[in-house]
Amino acid sequence: LRTIQAPNATEAIRLREALRLATPIVHQLDDDISHVQMLLDKLRRKRELLHEFITEQNTILAPIRRLPAEILAEIFMFCMNYDISSFDPMQSPLLVGQVCRGWRQVALSTQELW
Repeated sequence: LRTIQAPNATEAIRLREALRLATPIVHQLDDDISHVQMLLDKLRRKRELLHEFITEQNTILAPIRRLPAEILAEIFMFCMNYDISSFDPMQSPLLVGQVCRGWRQVALSTQELW
């Protein structure tokens, strides 16, 4: 490679033999890489699903879920700004009602918010 001189016949035979042996190895490595990539994709998907499961379970165990509806209603009332002259959805009971179904039920059933 470091010279412009062509290989002699013996060197050419050795080089061709080396190429003949190396080519299928490259193809096998390509196949192995594809297989490992598919396995890696599968593992990443499993990890993603497990991470979603962990997040959901942690959400179920969140301390806020143990608050009684009456306490949540009190918190919602403290959060409302009743000095606003116009209707602002970012300062209304509608905002807390968008968090989850349970909060929406509490907000809708708390007459003082409306």
